[in-house]
Amino acid sequence: MLPLGSEVAKTLCKMIQPVGDPEKALSAISAGILATLIFSLASVKLRLPTAETHSLPAAITGSALALGSEEIIIEPRVWVPILEGAFLSTIPVFFLGFLFHSVMLRFLSHFKRKRMLGLFGISMRRLNAGSGAILYGAQSSQRYLGVYVLGLSLWQNGTGLIKVVIPQSLGIICATVVALGTLLGGIGIVKSVSRDLAKLDSVAMSAADGASSLMISICSILGIPADLSYSKVCGVMGAGMCRHHGTNLRIAKQMISLWLISLPICAVLGFVLALPFRG
Repeated sequence: MLPLGSEVAKTLCKMIQPVGDPEKALSAISAGILATLIFSLASVKLRLPTAETHSLPAAITGSALALGSEEIIIEPRVWVPILEGAFLSTIPVFFLGFLFHSVMLRFLSHFKRKRMLGLFGISMRRLNAGSGAILYGAQSSQRYLGVYVLGLSLWQNGTGLIKVVIPQSLGIICATVVALGTLLGGIGIVKSVSRDLAKLDSVAMSAADGASSLMISICSILGIPADLSYSKVCGVMGAGMCRHHGTNLRIAKQMISLWLISLPICAVLGFVLALPFRG
């Protein structure tokens, strides 16, 4: 995805600007990343997805606040697209998932159920998985690319970014690490979303993936940071609600609660972890 565009990474590159010691800004970035990792590891233990596209900026912002405005300036304008992405990747996707599933059921109602499911069998699931992987590269992976490039700029010249250049080798490394992380720790979350959250057939899953992919693609083109994980979750919830008892409301409440508290918790964690670097 990187050769096609890196708008999300460029947006996150502009979160903070140093006005004092650039090493203090690097400390804020490091503390923010550590806070996000701690929160993510806790969510893996709970088998619940997290919105790292938004929790990472929150953690870095909290770290910058701990060091003070005399060292780091926080760019509030960057939070406008971040909050836009938080909205666009959740509520609209839920309603689109519900709408897409309803339309597909009505359109395919004259097909026999076995034939209908065959139309959306293994090939469609592979297509959806592939599109999701590409969009992960367009969104979630680029949050770390953006933060890395910002830190690299501070390390090399001690100033903010003039021109954003992301090495292709860094994209390959990031993709490899993401794949390893999914294999090693993401299976529990995958099962929670695909099995526990809702009991969906291949038609419903196609509707959920279609709703998520559409909204994430729009956000990627506009350079708006959106979270693919929660976009998928909301798409599954919407498609499941199309049928009675299709969505496990208990699991849904747990996931929504974790998403709502992720920003303040990561901001507080980043603030606390950056305190030793003050003064």
